Amino acid sequence: MVNVYDLDQQQSSLDAKIFIALENIFEAYKSLLWRTSEKLNLSPTQIRTVLFIKYHDIEMATVGYLSKEFNVSKATMSDTVKTLIKKDLLYKVTDKNDARRFRLHLTKKGEQLSYDLNDYAAPLARSVAKMDVTYKEVVFDGLMNVVEKLQKTEVTSKSRMCKNCAMFRYSDIRSFCMQYHKPMQKEELRMDCPDFKLAT
Repeated sequence: MVNVYDLDQQQSSLDAKIFIALENIFEAYKSLLWRTSEKLNLSPTQIRTVLFIKYHDIEMATVGYLSKEFNVSKATMSDTVKTLIKKDLLYKVTDKNDARRFRLHLTKKGEQLSYDLNDYAAPLARSVAKMDVTYKEVVFDGLMNVVEKLQKTEVTSKSRMCKNCAMFRYSDIRSFCMQYHKPMQKEELRMDCPDFKLAT
């Protein structure tokens, strides 16, 4: 395997160049997240937690689910949640059937923060928006394949993407969503679907 950090090997390896390009994008994202983090006096995980709760189903808004989503321990996520509650950004609603379980909701202050956070990654989003549509489709297809391979080796948790969904059927010729009863073009495939059902 190529040593991606060895400059001599890197120059002659397309794999290494793609890896370094992905690393540069990750560093840009991380930098934008940290800048926002310092500005708002919130940790990156706290920011991502607020955004996740805002835009995902309430059934996912538990310490257990969030710890898997962000690949952190339950103890770390529990501390994150406690801090957000102290900052009046979240509140708990206890499960009627099980007093030990609760769901997390955004307070009015948390809702406002979630809107303020929408633009924190805008420089990256603008860079993607400027790409030619045909090129975007190729990049999207390639990145989906990378994510799929990483999930198979359990480097990252399973995302709510079409190829992991029980309602998705695909072959080299066509893709079909049983949930929406429609064929799916490559550009219609989802990375984070609200109606996702994990395939077993």
